[in-house]
Amino acid sequence: MTLAQGLERFLAEAQGALATSVVSMRDGTTLVSVGSPAVEVNAIDAYLVEALRRQRRAAQRTGLSGEVQEIAFDCSAGVLLGRLLGDGEYLWTMWAAPESNAALARAWMRARAAEVAAALPQPMAGA
Repeated sequence: MTLAQGLERFLAEAQGALATSVVSMRDGTTLVSVGSPAVEVNAIDAYLVEALRRQRRAAQRTGLSGEVQEIAFDCSAGVLLGRLLGDGEYLWTMWAAPESNAALARAWMRARAAEVAAALPQPMAGA
């Protein structure tokens, strides 16, 4: 299954999900995005990547241990979720409708995380 196919499957199954994508934490590039064209996926991806980068800097400066696995915003405009994949090299994002259940959306992402991660690009040998 390709990454795009995995995201399309997730989007079809996750109640209220409007868009989902995978972005590189290294440079903020969106690898694959599927969903409603009305959702500004690139803006969502950039926002979550920056939020996680700031969290990492704060953790280093304060000595807090542990890696963030996911980030969630539940607001009147909708539910915004981001889950780190692989070794934290990639961020899987999802935007869901305001009436969506944030806890259920998080559970859907956790349930599909291994499948989506398995479809991520693999590092080239010797790179």
